Amino acid sequence: DIIGELKDIGFIITPINGSTIRIYDENMMDVTNRYNVVLYPGSIEIRPRPITVNVYPVQKYYDGFPLTSDMVYISQGSLVEGHTIDVEVSGTITNVGETPNIITSVSITDRDGNDVTDQYKITKVDGLLVILESEE
Repeated sequence: DIIGELKDIGFIITPINGSTIRIYDENMMDVTNRYNVVLYPGSIEIRPRPITVNVYPVQKYYDGFPLTSDMVYISQGSLVEGHTIDVEVSGTITNVGETPNIITSVSITDRDGNDVTDQYKITKVDGLLVILESEE
């Protein structure tokens, strides 16, 4: 038996419970007392799960109305099954030109609604909003 358990990101030393070690011969006889067992602890480390969140670049022809978009996708990595992501994006443009569409916040929750954002290493890649000159 290894003593220790880790569910969230972190690091722990995991000693071995020496009283549970058994050595058997080819006849399945317990011969543990014939050995001098030396136990070395191990460790468990859980690192944040890396993901990259991107904002889709969006463009349109000038029509006098503002252009905004909150469309995002995960380009690298993935969420743990049952986790959901909420991304807030800030950017708007009305006249011909371009402007950044910036990720302002990312939060991830598990299926019970608990915030698990700190269990991820999130890289954010902002998008671009572009208004082109009229098609005419």
